[in-house]
Amino acid sequence: MVMDDFLDKRTDTTPRVGLRREIDTIIWDIDERRFLIRVKDGRMFEAAAPLNDDPERAIVRVVYFWHARHIVFETNRGDHLLGVMPSRHNLAPVGGRPVVYLDQNHWSTLAKTSRAPDRVPEAERKAALELIALAEAGKIILPISAGHHSETSHWVDDDSRYQLALTMLRLSKGWQMRDPLAIWADELQRDIATHAGAEPSSSPPVFTLEPWVIHDAKARCTVGPDDSTQPGLPADLEFAFQSALSTIVYFDLLLNTAPIRREASHGWRAKQQRTTDALAADHRPKAQKRQIAYALALDDLSHEMAKAAAHTNVSTVAFDQWVRSIWNKEMIGTPAVAMFRSMFVDKHLNPRTTWQDNDLNDLFYLSAAAGYANHIVAERHTTGLIAQSSKRLNAPVAAHRSITDLIANLTLAR
Repeated sequence: MVMDDFLDKRTDTTPRVGLRREIDTIIWDIDERRFLIRVKDGRMFEAAAPLNDDPERAIVRVVYFWHARHIVFETNRGDHLLGVMPSRHNLAPVGGRPVVYLDQNHWSTLAKTSRAPDRVPEAERKAALELIALAEAGKIILPISAGHHSETSHWVDDDSRYQLALTMLRLSKGWQMRDPLAIWADELQRDIATHAGAEPSSSPPVFTLEPWVIHDAKARCTVGPDDSTQPGLPADLEFAFQSALSTIVYFDLLLNTAPIRREASHGWRAKQQRTTDALAADHRPKAQKRQIAYALALDDLSHEMAKAAAHTNVSTVAFDQWVRSIWNKEMIGTPAVAMFRSMFVDKHLNPRTTWQDNDLNDLFYLSAAAGYANHIVAERHTTGLIAQSSKRLNAPVAAHRSITDLIANLTLAR
C-alpha cells in the first residue's frame, strides 16, 4: 500500500495523535530510493524517496524505531550506529549522569583504542576502554560539538577520518553541545535583562538532543528547520521529523567520505600574538595589565554583546551601566562567557604564549563546555587554563589532562 493512503486516512480521522500511535518503524533505503513505514498491525506502507546521488555520502540506510526513539544508521562499510531521539517535552534527558567533554586528541585516543589498541599506552588504554564501556552503557554523556565536526572533517586520511567519526558518533549517540554563539547570546541576554530589572527567559539546555542546535543559525547548512518543515503534520510528527533529519544530516556530514576544508584563523592568531607581545613588553603592574586584557576581551565580544542588548531591547544607558557594573569583576553570571574571558585574559598575560591556529577553536568550544560540563579532558596547556579559571570563578567543572585521570576522579550517579 502506498504511504499517501495511510497518511491521508490517519490525518483525516485522528489529526493529533493517530500517526504517532500507529507507527512502529520508519525505514529509509537511500540506495533504493524508498521509504517504508511499518505499523503496529504489521502492514508496510511504501513511498518513493528523493534521489540522493551524493558520491561522498557514507550512510546507505536509516531505521527509525518510533516508540523507542532510537535511530540506527548503516554505513557503506557495513557499520551500524545508534542515535537517541529526544522527546518534544524533554530535550535533554541527562538524568543525573555526568557530562564529559573530550578535546579532539582524546577522541582520537578512544578511536585508536577501538581499532588499534596496541597504539595506545597500557594505562591510557585501560582507562579508555572503561570510558567506552561507560558511554556504551549510557552511564555518562559524551557530547560532540561543531568544533569536533570541524577538526574531524578536514582530516585527509579517509580511513582515519572515518574511524574517528565512527567512534565519536557511536559514543555520543546524538548528544551534542549547543553552538557557543547561541550559548553566549542566551547568557548575555539573560544577564542584561536581569540587570535592567526585566524577567529573563529560561535557558535552553547546553548539552542536548534537540535538533539543529550544534551550529548557530547563521552557520547551519542549507538543510535546516527553516526550509524543511512539513506543512500539515501534527506537532509530534513534525518534531520527530526535524529530530531525525537533524541527526541524519550531522551524522552524514561527519562520516563524509571526502575531507572538508577548514579555514585557518591566521589573522586572528596574528592579532592575538601582537597583543600578547605588547603586554609582555609593558612594564605596568600585572593588575593593570589584567584590566587592559579585560578590555581586549570586551572588544573581542563586543559584537555578541551588542546583539544581546538589541534583543533585550534595553536602552543604551542601561547597557552601558551593565557593562561597567560587571565586566571588570571576576565573578559574573554568565558561565561560558566568564570562562572564555578568563582563559583569554590568562593566555594573553603569559609572556611565553605563542598563539596557534587551533587556539581559536579551543578557546571558543572548550570555554563554553567548561561553563556547563562536569568534566573536561584536554591537552596540558588548555587544562591548566581551565583549572585556573575554574578556581577563580568558583566553577564546578573538573579539568583533566588524560582519560586515566578522568576515570580516577569520575563519580557516577546512583
